[in-house]
Order: sequence, then C-alpha cells, then structure tokens
Amino acid sequence: LKIALVSSHGLTLQARHGYFAPPKSEDLAAQEKEEIRDAVFSLDESHTLPVEVHPQFFMTSETDARVTVITHIDLRSLRFRKDAGRNFDKLTLVTVLFDQDGHEVDAQNKVLEFQTHDAVLEKYLESGVTLNGRFNVKPGRYRVRTDLRESESDSRPV
Repeated sequence: LKIALVSSHGLTLQARHGYFAPPKSEDLAAQEKEEIRDAVFSLDESHTLPVEVHPQFFMTSETDARVTVITHIDLRSLRFRKDAGRNFDKLTLVTVLFDQDGHEVDAQNKVLEFQTHDAVLEKYLESGVTLNGRFNVKPGRYRVRTDLRESESDSRPV
C-alpha cells in the first residue's frame, strides 16, 4: 500500500506492518453463531434461500406496541438428507429488531428440525413453513433483519 499526500502540513500517518485476519474458532457452533451475527449486522443482503418476510406493527395500548414478523419459508429448493426412510434437515432462523438508530432492541432464534417420512415431507413442500416472531416495543420506527440457515446444503443465509 502506498500513500501519497498532496500537502502533509499538520497531518500525521500511523500504520502497522502486515495484515492479521481474525482468528477462526475451531468450535463449529461458535463459528456458526459468529457467522449469523455478522450476517444480521451486515448491510449486505443475500437471497439464496426462498423466504418471504412480512413485518407488522400493532399498537397494543397508548404506550405499547408489538412488532410481529411473519416469515414464510419455501422448502422446495432445500436438499433434505435421506436416511433410514426419513428426510432430515435443520433450519435456523434468527430475527433481529433494530431501533431507528441501528441499535439492537431484541432478537429471536428459532430452530426447525425435520425428520419426516416422504408423505409428510410432500405436504411441507407444497405449503412451506411459516414462523412468527413477536416483539413487544414502544411506539417508534424499527428495522427487521433475518438470517436463515440450512444444514443440508451449501446455501448461505438470506
């Protein structure tokens, strides 16, 4: 990296030698948790898994409100693992509510584990799965972020 200043009057430069990547945890659960946290707090969006997110805002009293987040997951593109006549997969949905200043207000984590026979899986594939999250808040402006992970394919979060 080379830096050239047009005028260096009154300026100082600080630098360190080399680049050090953050250490990777050898604990897979901790690594997955960190990846989810990074995805939720990222400004980037990913749409690799078929999901629809519908936030709704309700006043429950003059001073209290509720944000309901309805998340519908289309399961048809997921790759279920077949073992002993059953279809296996695990979905992890994290929903985070941020206030208007970008501060985390609340978060919910839901895990769906599928261990179904073919007939039951067919019904899920036709209808999909809907999960609801509810957050009790004060009236105001909020932003919702979701992260959906799936265990049986290489799909990344949405």
